[in-house]
Amino acid sequence: MAAWRRSCLRFIVCCCRFPPSESACSGLYPDCVPMPPRKKRPNEFMESILRQWYGKDQGEAEMLRYTPETRPISDPLDNVMKKLVPPWEWKILQIQENWQEIAGADNARRCRPAFLNNGIFYIEVSHPAYRIALETPTIKKQLLERIQAVTGPELCQSLKFIAGGRSLPRK
Repeated sequence: MAAWRRSCLRFIVCCCRFPPSESACSGLYPDCVPMPPRKKRPNEFMESILRQWYGKDQGEAEMLRYTPETRPISDPLDNVMKKLVPPWEWKILQIQENWQEIAGADNARRCRPAFLNNGIFYIEVSHPAYRIALETPTIKKQLLERIQAVTGPELCQSLKFIAGGRSLPRK
């Protein structure tokens, strides 16, 4: 059993010591492979000093003062997406993401943004009766203003409500 363990481990770690160094390897095994030295984390030195100074528990708590604030992962992803996706498509994605706030809770349940074509923003409506209600000038104007606040007036000049299921196929 010990010989088997020794033969398996000799390919993973050095036979002499852990962590090994090439100059100190005794070469007990002919194919002994020293492990590369472990890289230290950036704050490891500070952690060790704080642990020595305050003790283990208090030192870890003090280390929180030196760690940067957490950021949501969506922030760097948004920056990458802005570079990859065309600006007009990025604005449509923002409308779809914030549709609940733009249209309101009741409207968001019954309609959804479909696509943009030649300055006309198409919105799918689930029921024809609700489409008539959305076509009223005041509601249509409010919805257009909220969408233009995201896209800008040059990108979206008017709204058109269409029956559900008529949007372009999604890629």
